[in-house]
Amino acid sequence: MATTYQQTDTDQSDVCAVAAYCSTVGGTIETDRAKTAEVSGTAGTTEVTFSNGILQTDDIEWSFLCIPTAGSTRNSGTWTVNVDFSTGAMTVTWESLFMCRLNSSCVNQETMASATSLGIATNAGNQSSTLEDPDGTFDVGDKVVFILGFSNTHEHSTSNVGITPSLTITSPWDEPAAGGRRRVMVVS
Repeated sequence: MATTYQQTDTDQSDVCAVAAYCSTVGGTIETDRAKTAEVSGTAGTTEVTFSNGILQTDDIEWSFLCIPTAGSTRNSGTWTVNVDFSTGAMTVTWESLFMCRLNSSCVNQETMASATSLGIATNAGNQSSTLEDPDGTFDVGDKVVFILGFSNTHEHSTSNVGITPSLTITSPWDEPAAGGRRRVMVVS
């Protein structure tokens, strides 16, 4: 059964350092904005913006960190990452999505899945991308981080994009039978 996480305005930036992990694209993710998404969380309402440089190609700008509850079952299936582009730019596209497994010390262990050349418009409101999660190892304390990359085709100036953490992220994983919670951090 799928698990749904609600993105929120709650700051949560002290779990893992913000890094590229398994992403193969360049850029730096800023650490000053970290938001959580939780089962039964309250939808976020505060827009967070970033600038994408002149003719920037697939630059990482955002990451979402998921912390599964001990005892969660890693099922193969589809993860869906939804993004509310509350301020879009005609020249900026969402280009890549990487899903990495980190151990309990926040060290990258594997690339679980990735997609590049997405070309998803940021000026079209709510958008989503999916990745297929294969069966595999997942130890107590491990985490999943999603790295998002963006491109800007504007030749003369940077372009600003705003994301409001108001949507959901769905996972094919099962929660343990005796309750518990999973959190997803949204870090931009």
